[in-house]
Amino acid sequence: MKKFTTFILLLTFFSSISSVKKIWKGSTSFENAKSWKNQIPPSKNCSNQVIKFPVDLYAPVIVGDNIDASELILSENGGLLLSSDVSITLTNKVTQNDQKCDKEVVFAPPRPAKWFSAGNWEAVFDEKDQKYNKATPDTHKIPCEDDFVVFPNDSTILVDLNFAPYLNFHAINLNGKTYKEDFKEFLNSELGSLMFVNSLATTVNVGKCSDGHNCVCEHQNYLCDDVNCDEKGAFCVDPIQPKGFCCKLCGSFIEFEVSPHFNVSTFLRSVDKTLSFSSLDKKSVEYFAAFSSKNSLQLVVVDKEAGNEMHGPIASYLKQNLIDKMFKTQFLFQQSGMSYVPGTNNVFSFIFVTFLVVAAFLGAFYVYHYEDRSISNLLAMLRNRQLPTGSQFIFARFDNQRTDETVDIDVVQIVEDEDDEKEDEVKPSSFNNPLYDDKSKFAVEDNSETSVSNEETEMKETTAAELEEVDLLGPNEE
Repeated sequence: MKKFTTFILLLTFFSSISSVKKIWKGSTSFENAKSWKNQIPPSKNCSNQVIKFPVDLYAPVIVGDNIDASELILSENGGLLLSSDVSITLTNKVTQNDQKCDKEVVFAPPRPAKWFSAGNWEAVFDEKDQKYNKATPDTHKIPCEDDFVVFPNDSTILVDLNFAPYLNFHAINLNGKTYKEDFKEFLNSELGSLMFVNSLATTVNVGKCSDGHNCVCEHQNYLCDDVNCDEKGAFCVDPIQPKGFCCKLCGSFIEFEVSPHFNVSTFLRSVDKTLSFSSLDKKSVEYFAAFSSKNSLQLVVVDKEAGNEMHGPIASYLKQNLIDKMFKTQFLFQQSGMSYVPGTNNVFSFIFVTFLVVAAFLGAFYVYHYEDRSISNLLAMLRNRQLPTGSQFIFARFDNQRTDETVDIDVVQIVEDEDDEKEDEVKPSSFNNPLYDDKSKFAVEDNSETSVSNEETEMKETTAAELEEVDLLGPNEE
C-alpha cells in the first residue's frame, strides 16, 4: 500500500496548474479626484466649467463618462480615448449650480509607472494557486511567462518598459482586447508608443510556460534597480538572499534539481502533509516554492513574526523527511542566524566603547599616581627603540679601546704618631688592566721614583704649613 501511494504521488507531480492574473495598479482614471490638481475633478452639475489638459500631457486620457463643460482645452501631444457610449457637451448656459462651481479644473499629467516594479501589480489567484507572502521572490510579483496581464478599462495608462529586451506573459488584456504575439505590433503603433514608453527594443515572449510547467520568472536586474534594501532591513545574523529576491532576508531556503515537468502545486500539498505529521508549529512560518532555473526548484521558509526562529527547524525537517527521500540529487541548503531587535546592535556598540573609555581613564589614573617610574621607563624605551624588560634600569654598553699607554693608580698611606712624627713606609700600588699585555707591570717600577719624590714634596709642603701656624699662634697660645 505504501508503494502504491508513492507511485500515485509522483504521477500527480506532472499535472498542470492554472495561471495567475496580474492586474496593473499604476493607471489613473478621468473620474478619479487624484488625477486632477488640488484633487478637484469636473462636476456633472457644473456645465459652465473649463476643463483644461496641460501642455506636458503625453499620455492618452481614457474617458468613461459623459463630459459637460463650457470649454475643453486639449494638450497638443496627448489625446482623449472615448468609449462608444460617451458624449461631450459644450454649452454657454449658466445655471444656479454654476455659481458654486470652480471656473477651471486642470488635469494632472500622470508620471510613467514602471513595468518592472512589484508595487504596480496586484496578483489574483485561483483556489489551488499558492498565495504570495513574505517568502515569495520579488521576480514573481511582476508578470511571468504563465501570467495573464490585465489593464483595467476606462483608465489612463502610462507604462515605462525601461528598454527591456523582452516581456514575459501568457496574454495581455488591454481596453477589452486580448493580445499575445501581436502585442509587439501594438507597441509599435502610435497609440501604443504613447501608452508604453521606452519600448523601442522590446519584444514579447509568449507561450513558453502556458501550462504551468517549469515557469521561471526573470528580469531581476530591472526589478531591483530602484529597490532600497535599507528600508526593509534583515535583522538577523548572516541573512540569506535566495534567487529572485532583491534584498537579503531572515529565513531558510532549499534548492534542488527536479524534472522539467515538475508540478509545484502538488509539491506544496506534500509539504503541508509532511508538516502535519510533525510537532512543529507550521502556522508560525510562511513558505513558497518556485522554479529558480530550468531544472531547479527553490523552497523558501520565513517566520511570520520576527523572533519565532521556527524557519530553521521546519526547513531541516522538510529536508530530512521529504526532499532527501524523494529527490536523490544535489541541493543547496542555507539558513540565517539568530534574529535581533532593530537598534540593539547600536546599544551594544555604545556599551563596548564606553567600557574602553572608562578602562583607559582608570589605567591612566593609576599610572599617574602610583607608577611614576613606569612613564619614565616607557619614554626611555621609546627614545632608545628597545623592547621593555623586567628591569627598571637601562644598561648602556661601552667597549674598551686598547692603547699602548697604561692607567696606574698609586695609593699613599701616611701614619702620624703622637710622640714623634714618623713617616710610615710608602707602599706604592697600582691597578693593571688584565686586558692589556704583560708589559704594563713595568709601569709600577718606572714610576716608583716619581711617586716617592711626589710624596716627599707633599710632606714638605705639609710641614711648612704647620710651622706657619705655630708662628701665627704665638708663645702664649702654645
